[in-house]
This record gives sequence, structure tokens and C-alpha cells, in this order.
Amino acid sequence: MSITVTNGASAVVNVAISTWEKDGSDAYYPLEQGSGDTWKRSDPRGYLMAIQDKSQTTEYYVSCNSAIVIEDNLVKDDGRTLNPVAAAGKKKVANA
Repeated sequence: MSITVTNGASAVVNVAISTWEKDGSDAYYPLEQGSGDTWKRSDPRGYLMAIQDKSQTTEYYVSCNSAIVIEDNLVKDDGRTLNPVAAAGKKKVANA
């Protein structure tokens, strides 16, 4: 199983996906405009995906088989709009 993320926004975004134990790296990875990448994840509990642009970081819950598309003002999983995780919300990025 894997999580696919495509950047459909008008600028580069940094994406990080959490891990369970030795599930992979949870470091931020830059996605250029129009590009995508895949993270191998298989835990049925799901993951947190953090999206960082120039001024803020927003976190979302995603499943181990999500197909994410990041747009300028929203994030979709298989065409369904995702809401940010309520406890995390949007965080200002220092020195942005």
C-alpha cells in the first residue's frame, strides 16, 4: 500500500507523512508544481500528512491508500475535499 501525493498548486510545497515505527521517513520532501511522489505506508490506522508552503503548515489525516491532490486552496483525496486536523489546524512557519 502507498500514499500518492500530487502537487496541483501554483507553487512548490513541502510534504511530510508520519510513520508508525519503521514505516519510512517522516521528513519533509519538496514537491515541485505539477509533480508527484509516493510514500510506502501500510498501517490501517492511517497517518498525518503535513503540507508546508511559504507561510504555514497544515496537517491532514490520510489513509494508507490515499491519492492526494494538493491545490492552491484545498486538498483532495480521491476527489473528496479533506479538512485539516482540528487540533493541529494551520501553524505559522517561522521566518517565512
